[in-house]
Amino acid sequence: MIAPWVWAVSQVVPDFLRYVLVTETAERMATKALKRTGPPWYFIPYLLGGAFPWSFALFAERRGESDERERNVRLYLWLWILIPFVFFSLSQSKRPQYILPLMPAVALLAARMWRGARQAPAARLAGTALAVLGAILLAAPLFFHRTKMKPEIAAVADETAYALGACTLIGGVAAIAFARRREIALAALSLPILAIPAVTNPLMNALALRRSTASLVAQVIPRLGPRTEVVGVEAFTGSMMFYLGRPIVVATEDASEFTSNYIVRHYARFAGDPRSPVRPMPWLRMTLTKPDRLYFVRNDDLPNRRLLESSGMRLIATGAHFVAYEPLRHAGGPVR
Repeated sequence: MIAPWVWAVSQVVPDFLRYVLVTETAERMATKALKRTGPPWYFIPYLLGGAFPWSFALFAERRGESDERERNVRLYLWLWILIPFVFFSLSQSKRPQYILPLMPAVALLAARMWRGARQAPAARLAGTALAVLGAILLAAPLFFHRTKMKPEIAAVADETAYALGACTLIGGVAAIAFARRREIALAALSLPILAIPAVTNPLMNALALRRSTASLVAQVIPRLGPRTEVVGVEAFTGSMMFYLGRPIVVATEDASEFTSNYIVRHYARFAGDPRSPVRPMPWLRMTLTKPDRLYFVRNDDLPNRRLLESSGMRLIATGAHFVAYEPLRHAGGPVR
């Protein structure tokens, strides 16, 4: 079914099939070449937290309490969880999203337990986990001052921790108290999960504003003319290009800013192609005298910031992660 598509792509990218099968499959699983390694226990907190609190309810299961058919179904679900979990734990490449296919099995197993004889013990275990987490969240603001939170995050961290902690503690205590009342216990365990979108909204907005380049781009848009070329000096994000609505040429030593293994491994080819937006760093020094340009640099990239400033560039915009420069003689308006 996919053969025509693979053939068509291979005509444009001749090493596509080798890259997929060798680099992105064999090397990712068996070697540390792609630098996404982690310890064998890497996925444990993601499994427990990703299916929380139902993941704790699974500890209440006991064997020998159901008929053969039910035992076979539960065995199948446990194998669904354990085999991929062990496989990815042994793999050299690890990312949290790898275990997403396990979550349906956790949900199905928890649901089968919930209608069986172990419902009350499961509710108590899950409720205890919720209550402990709620107490930790309520106490967390006492220690926030010792962390290095950014101002916009710190402004909403306390209220978020208190609100989510209260919902979680109440849900946990109620689940324990009404463990034998199936509907009430289920509602209590669901309370903090249902509350997350509402009570964490200020924190999510603060994180989104910090991660996004929208406010930075808004500062530079009025200074862009139709012929202005935008250059990222070892700096690039997809959101930056999206909000600018125009391509970005990136001067880079290794193309790591693109977070693409393929581009990094074929850096020389891309950097040598005049049609490519990837440029080697010497190109930057040769073109700093051209007027119709705007430069983005990472905030903490002091060498490149000094290079631009010593070449007659003026800082015109600042963001959470990047700053923008333009030629000093054109400061004050777009280049036409």
